[in-house]
Amino acid sequence: MAELGLQTERTMAQLGLSAEKAIELSGAAKLTGMSAEGLTTSIERLSLNIQKSTRDSFNPAAIGLKSLGLSANQLIGLRADQYFEKLADAVSKFNPSLNLTNTLMAVGGRGVAQMLPSLIQGSAHWRELQEQVKQASVGLAAAIPGMAETHEK
Repeated sequence: MAELGLQTERTMAQLGLSAEKAIELSGAAKLTGMSAEGLTTSIERLSLNIQKSTRDSFNPAAIGLKSLGLSANQLIGLRADQYFEKLADAVSKFNPSLNLTNTLMAVGGRGVAQMLPSLIQGSAHWRELQEQVKQASVGLAAAIPGMAETHEK
């Protein structure tokens, strides 16, 4: 439990999320077959690629975003959890294919591409996963500071 608290606080700090949102994202990651650390790394990579795509419209991330019908301007300034709603809505308009997988890898790396089975179901499915985690973890967010403190001691 102490390690969970420490990992959640780390995720909160890295992604600028509340404890509740960090837990929801971590839980949704588990439901899609990813680890919390893998999701955090994927979000960081996605954010960095989106930032880079604003400087060069011919870089792979910019081309990938365009082929999904998105632009960096639509994503910059969103919370990390909101990236996936936008991405899921865009991805849900396509059929699964190697081209779609390659596009997701260009936009957010291998971790985002591994989430294709969930993303292709759209943002409603993504929100449903987060809601399931939220219901299952009622009260956990309030315990995170104490869990992390236990780990430090």
